[in-house]
Amino acid sequence: MKKINYINNQSKIFTKNLVTIGVVLRAYGIFGWILIKLFLDNKNIFFYTKKIWFFDPNSLKLFSVKILHKKNYKNYVLVNLYNITDRNLAIKLQGFYIQISIDYFPKLLSSDTFYWFNLIDCIVENIHGKLLGTVTEIIQNKAHSILRIIKLSTKIICTKKYKNKYGILIPFIKIFIKNVDIIKKKIIVDWN
Repeated sequence: MKKINYINNQSKIFTKNLVTIGVVLRAYGIFGWILIKLFLDNKNIFFYTKKIWFFDPNSLKLFSVKILHKKNYKNYVLVNLYNITDRNLAIKLQGFYIQISIDYFPKLLSSDTFYWFNLIDCIVENIHGKLLGTVTEIIQNKAHSILRIIKLSTKIICTKKYKNKYGILIPFIKIFIKNVDIIKKKIIVDWN
C-alpha cells in the first residue's frame, strides 16, 4: 500500500530545499513569544530543527531567526525568538510561514512511502501515455489520500467557495497509482 507522510495541504510554499511546516498565528504574552500552528503529523521534526526560516507572504521575503525556546502548547507550539523581546515585535510576525530544510525530515524506510512535497508538481500520465496534468494538492481523507491533478493548460480563476471543485481527483491507492518516480517527477496512473 502506498503511503504519504503528511505535512498538510496548507503547506504549499517552497523555496529551493525549504518546506513550509507551519504558520505564525499570533503573538503570545508580553515578552515576544509567538503561537505557531504546525502542519506536521510528527511535531518532533520541528523540535529537532536547528534553524528555521520565516517567509513573509506579503513581501515574499525570507529570513532566519535564532530560536531561544520552543514548547508545546495544546495543539500548537510556543516559540521565543532571539531579538524578539516584546509583544509589538511578535505581532509583526503574524501570518508569516515557518520553513525548514527538507534535510531535517527523517529518511523514508520504504520505497513506496513519500512525503507530500515529493508529489507536488509531479506530472501525471495514465497507463496509455495520456498526459492528465500536474499534482497541485494532496487531500487528506480518512480512508486514503487523494491527488488533485490540474491540467497544465487550465487557468483557474474562482472564488474560494468553488476552488475545491476543479481538477481531477485520484485516490492515492495501489489500484490507481501504478508508478511514482520522484527523480523524474512523474506519476503513472490507471485513470482515464
